[in-house]
Amino acid sequence: AAAAAAERGAAPGALCSEGDVLWLEDDSMRIELMCAPHLVALLATGLVAAVLGQATPEGRFRVRDLCFAQVPAPIERPRALPRRHYVAFVSGLGLGAPPAAGGEDAAASLEEARGRLIDFVLGAALGS
Repeated sequence: AAAAAAERGAAPGALCSEGDVLWLEDDSMRIELMCAPHLVALLATGLVAAVLGQATPEGRFRVRDLCFAQVPAPIERPRALPRRHYVAFVSGLGLGAPPAAGGEDAAASLEEARGRLIDFVLGAALGS
C-alpha cells in the first residue's frame, strides 16, 4: 500500500495526492476539470455540482467557480406539548371469535361489554 501511495505521489495513509484529477461526467460524456490543487484535495466522487468555466483546446474544462447542491434548511415547527400515551390490554370481548356458543344472550352480553369499552376509551381520550 505504501508503494502504491508513493507511486501516486501521496504520503502513506493519505486520501489524495498531487496527481489526482477531477472529472465531470454524466450519462453521455466525461471531461477533465482543470482547477486549483487545493480544490482537488477537498472534493470526492459523487458530488452534485454546477461548474462555471470554459472548454480548452485540449478538450479539458478550466474551472472558474463551483456551486454545490445543498440540503434546504429544516422547517421550523412548533414543539408539541408532551402528551400521555396509554395502552389498553383487554380480554374477554370475543373479538375475532366465532359466534358465541351461548346464543343471543351471550352475543348481547359481548356487544354490551364492547360498548362499555368504547365508552371508557373515548371518555379517557376526550378527558371526561
